[in-house]
Amino acid sequence: MTLPEIARELIEIGRALGNRRLIQLAAMMKRRRNQRPVPSKTTRPLTPNLRRAIRIYVRQHPHTTQLDAAIRFRVNQGRVSEALHGKRT
Repeated sequence: MTLPEIARELIEIGRALGNRRLIQLAAMMKRRRNQRPVPSKTTRPLTPNLRRAIRIYVRQHPHTTQLDAAIRFRVNQGRVSEALHGKRT
């Protein structure tokens, strides 16, 4: 059973029992909206040259992990993912 299913069932039980607190608690189980992370000052920006170098390296070393590539290029794993998947271009 997923959390939304549990929350819906708790709301139904709360309504059947007339228990407002149970309904309130079930409503609080909703997922919070994600907030953008604060940019890190310790990682290098993803320049076009760095993006190209990461892609070439990963293509030439297909069994490497994103973490290994991140260590090699002194960036965090998220930057490697951005370079490989075209995010934040």
